[in-house]
Amino acid sequence: MAKQLPTQFDPVALCRRTEGGAAAFEGEIEIDHFQRLAAALSESAGPVSVQLRFKRLESGRPAAQGSLKANLPLTCQRCLQTCWTDIEVSFNCCFASSEAVAERMPEDLDVLMMDEKGKVSLSDLFEDELLLACPIFPKHEEGGCAGEIATRLGELTVSEEESPEESEAPTRKAFAGLGQLLDQNKQKPDDSH
Repeated sequence: MAKQLPTQFDPVALCRRTEGGAAAFEGEIEIDHFQRLAAALSESAGPVSVQLRFKRLESGRPAAQGSLKANLPLTCQRCLQTCWTDIEVSFNCCFASSEAVAERMPEDLDVLMMDEKGKVSLSDLFEDELLLACPIFPKHEEGGCAGEIATRLGELTVSEEESPEESEAPTRKAFAGLGQLLDQNKQKPDDSH
């Protein structure tokens, strides 16, 4: 059974413990801790599984490498029903105590600011990663939509088995009469002289 994670931690202290091999988190954090993510979900969801290992950069600054896994209830953009989506995120980040320190951090790492007590909130660390991993237009797999909207979408889809005569309906050309009007206009004498 996964253990519940703390809501805040001190990355500097955890990196000091790295030498003893104990600086790692593995467990779960409830979706309720992520206010923006929870607002984007179509219904309540289970916890997010977290693995987080702390290390020191060559500069001595605290850093972490981790992964997140969750099954999130998003709104399908086809049928507007709940679409359960597996999210997996891997990330590397480092921690800074000020903007000046953050500017000196390696560009390939995300920089997370510590508060005035040197602590970092787990929701600050993970929420943006989870939001970025969510699809922009979540949708069920083909044929996975249910309900009235899915039925209507199925009716609108042109079947490959239809013959060309059945699928080709007469079309109205929006600018068909424009050529005739232009020809008529050319034939009229210009009264502006």
